[in-house]
Amino acid sequence: MKLVKKISIFLFFIVTAIQSYAQQTVISGKVTDASTGEAIPYARVYFKHLRQGTTTNFEGFYKMEADKAEDSLTVEYLGYNPKSKAIKKGQVQLVNFQMEPTEMQVEQVVVHPGENPAFRILRGVWAHRSQNDKTSLKAYQYQSYSKIEISANNISDEFKNGKLMKPFKNIFDSIKMISGDDGKTLIPFFISETISDVFYLKTPELKSEHIKGSKLSGVGLTDGSLASQLVGSSLQDYNFYQNWLNIIDKGFISPIADGGIGFYHYYLIDSMVIDGKYCYKIEFKPRHEKDLAFSGTMWINDTTFGLKRIIVEVGKKANLNFIKSLHIQQDLVQTSTGAWMPAKERITVDISEIAGKTFGVLGKLYVSNGDFVVDKPLKLKAYEDKITQDEEALYREPTYWDKNRPDSLTKEDKTVLHIIDTIKNMPNIKTAVDIADIIVNGYYKIGKISIGPYILALGDNVVEGYRLRLGFKTNEDFSRYWVFKGYAAAGNQDWNTNHLKYSLSAEHFLSRKSWTKVGIQHLYDIQGLGVPDDFFDDNNLLTAAAQLGFLTRLNIINVNRIWIESDIVKGFNVRAYLIQKSYTPQPNNDYQFAYYPGNNPLNPVATKLNTTEADFEARIAFKETYIINGNRRASIGFDPAPIFSLHYIHGFNGLLGGQFNYNRVTLGLEQNVKMGTLGHADYALYATKVFEQLPYQLLIVQPGNETIFRTFGTFNMMNFFEFVSDQSLTAIYTHHFDGIFFNRIPLLKLLKWREVVGIKGLWGNISPQNDINNPLSTQYPQNTGEGKPLTKFYTLNPNLPYLEVSYGVENIFRFFRVEFLQRLDYLSIRPNVQQFGVKGSFYFAF
Repeated sequence: MKLVKKISIFLFFIVTAIQSYAQQTVISGKVTDASTGEAIPYARVYFKHLRQGTTTNFEGFYKMEADKAEDSLTVEYLGYNPKSKAIKKGQVQLVNFQMEPTEMQVEQVVVHPGENPAFRILRGVWAHRSQNDKTSLKAYQYQSYSKIEISANNISDEFKNGKLMKPFKNIFDSIKMISGDDGKTLIPFFISETISDVFYLKTPELKSEHIKGSKLSGVGLTDGSLASQLVGSSLQDYNFYQNWLNIIDKGFISPIADGGIGFYHYYLIDSMVIDGKYCYKIEFKPRHEKDLAFSGTMWINDTTFGLKRIIVEVGKKANLNFIKSLHIQQDLVQTSTGAWMPAKERITVDISEIAGKTFGVLGKLYVSNGDFVVDKPLKLKAYEDKITQDEEALYREPTYWDKNRPDSLTKEDKTVLHIIDTIKNMPNIKTAVDIADIIVNGYYKIGKISIGPYILALGDNVVEGYRLRLGFKTNEDFSRYWVFKGYAAAGNQDWNTNHLKYSLSAEHFLSRKSWTKVGIQHLYDIQGLGVPDDFFDDNNLLTAAAQLGFLTRLNIINVNRIWIESDIVKGFNVRAYLIQKSYTPQPNNDYQFAYYPGNNPLNPVATKLNTTEADFEARIAFKETYIINGNRRASIGFDPAPIFSLHYIHGFNGLLGGQFNYNRVTLGLEQNVKMGTLGHADYALYATKVFEQLPYQLLIVQPGNETIFRTFGTFNMMNFFEFVSDQSLTAIYTHHFDGIFFNRIPLLKLLKWREVVGIKGLWGNISPQNDINNPLSTQYPQNTGEGKPLTKFYTLNPNLPYLEVSYGVENIFRFFRVEFLQRLDYLSIRPNVQQFGVKGSFYFAF
């Protein structure tokens, strides 16, 4: 009986507990942005009339358990419209919220006479910057996990109901799953996961990322090696302790910058405990809505004045192209030395429709950092490479990801992967991807061969007439260590002379790590004097434009060259060439060669000119970051540090037919300077000297530009082959104000135009021995033995620089730039000098 009694009591308590739990209301779910689908952290979830509620975590999830409940649950968050949903009392249920964004409104603040109380806290932040900023550490390293998702959003009804969207009808149920019942339609087309180690050294300042695992899936993604270099966490590292943050190549002032009071309104709203740290809550808004500044909220620790948490937003009113909104969320943790490191970060970029009534693009990045090690520097070799990756990084097993991923993939993430796999196998999508690839890269890929570039396919000049060119190059599917390329070209006037133009080259990588390669090329083609060939630039718009009827003083050039290139150390690249070249002037031009063959002054005219050169180039850009795309690599920008270059040429007389001994040296300096609210500037300085007596064709032919396009590196109001020097100094400065003036003009600010001004100067001289126009010159008599006058060139007065200025507007229709140009000097040096001009260019910037 006692046993029965004990069992009865035990069952009574179990039944009572079950009934008690059954009466309890358990609600969980996720709060997201209805437009982007991105998680909203720290949103308040509560019952309106009961003093009971919770907040979402960094991933936007929440959970509530309540003995008493109301009929509805409400969620609130700054910058969003509050939202309520009905619930069922006494049940376990899932309730997700999709919140509609609104203009961020600061809570009601009562302003008392005296100093803004937020300023005292900001002064504490400034005073403790050196202790709290992670870049004050001698070194740090950590493991980072990043996830990037890119989707099409803001899909218009016209586009949604069009023919292109018909194949998507079958996956709309899956799309609705990731968008939510109240969310906007999102069609994902790229997702990636990356696990890497990040290293930083303060002196010398170096930062590197080693990618250990990279998992990518995307529409049109045929080779993950390029994309894997762009999805690591180091390229999205935003440090708010820096006065200016470079975001999408724009300088945004930090809300905790030294001069932030001049750009922001601050409001001390509240205080709260976060992860055991008592923090002040401060909200901020830009003083001028068009400035590149943030709206948002930050939480400052009361003892260390360290930044514990920050949420910022850039709205569509800022003068940014395509960007409807930009959100950055950061949670920071304090290290053992006192400095604060970002532990979690979320970035959302909403890009508006490029063309009307189509769709926009939404990019979402999530970063989770851990295993921080501070003030323990490694050997310099650990920081040598900006971005590296394990050979097996793209081939990690699922068990690797399960072990190293900080959080499991959500149901939505798995649905995204399914949708992407479905979309990228659609035939019409594959066709669209091929067309886009041709437009962007200029080549059409056919297996292991790529045909192009198409921008150079058509030309026109007085010698060839209408010109057609067809080229090719091998791609990485052919080989990662060999590259073969070439082209053939001919004009309609070449049929009578059988002058087929062509080029063939081969290049072999000795080491891809140090980018060491050797190559050989043979080229036979037509070229204008003073217009460089496009050997290293397949898609040069100026070269293409110059071929459309602008080329003058044409030669047939026959070139043989071999070369080697290597990174001696990262950031220090050298190239060395041996080049044999012959020039033959074309009879349809008034252009003749004149030199001093065999020291015979009675025969100053030649029909051919031969040179043999050793050519050496060195470039120093220690902070530049490269990505490798197949068998090519490209710079993705650099920190605002100067780039130095050296170019030395030595000519050999008697070697391989070369006719002259000479030396030519060029020193270069260029830099992009971020100037905060004043925009940014580009400048360049080049000094060149030729030391020997030479035919004028081998001197310094200043780069003019007679095309309709303006370019940074040429003098846009100077003709081709107008000035020749044997020593010169070129200075170029262009300032982009990024709309600082237009933004403050009513109506005009709606266009989002941006101001740009520039000046170019050229100082030069030519020695008497090289000046064919000098009557004292013994090298070049004024007339040939046949009585034909030599073509004249113009020289610069060493005391009078050539100057031209420009002023214009960029960001016209987001892609175009128009500049008005004015030539200030040498206006009467030749007939019909054009003093004013208007030129355009394609210029894309966010």
